[in-house]
Amino acid sequence: MSWQLVRTSVPQGLVAGSNGFCTVARSRDLSPSLTQTLETISGYRRLPNDPAANPVALSHVILENGGFSRRVVSRIADAGLDHTGRANKIAHHIVLSESDLEATSPESIFSARRLFRERWEEPPRYFDEPTPLPPKSISSTLCPCPAWTKLGDAGWAGYIASTVLSARQVVLVARPGLDILPLFLEAVSVLPDAKRWDATFSTY
Repeated sequence: MSWQLVRTSVPQGLVAGSNGFCTVARSRDLSPSLTQTLETISGYRRLPNDPAANPVALSHVILENGGFSRRVVSRIADAGLDHTGRANKIAHHIVLSESDLEATSPESIFSARRLFRERWEEPPRYFDEPTPLPPKSISSTLCPCPAWTKLGDAGWAGYIASTVLSARQVVLVARPGLDILPLFLEAVSVLPDAKRWDATFSTY
């Protein structure tokens, strides 16, 4: 089963007395330590000169918590103005269980529509049911990688995939406005199925 947590700016948060940018919803059985960790990774840096171009940060990270490695998929983005008229943001994190890793894939998670909250317009609450996740996509390690091909060389997908196998980091520098999520997902799809959840990334 999965767990989730949502943070944004509201007049009243989930915890009594909390307001402003705070947790507005989370799974009821999410541990206090993991709750705190998710709250600390909810930051977002806006572009100072062109707010309309603020990118969406989509990420997969691996957190060590309570002796376990937890895979966390997240969406953090600008959310317009809050109830006070100040700039707002929203962060939605989904923590995957071991059974989730077998049932779904990074490509399925980040290709799913309406999985992550982009606005919060309801009272603070607890989630008592696990997040319904999309089934694992069927993709081939011999995929043509159309997003990379469009940029000129599909071989870069294999290069990025190789950094996962060798535990190296790579930074992708892209022009503003380019959707780089497909580039990461195509690189992940090149990996063997058992290694795809070892690939961590952030689009911003």
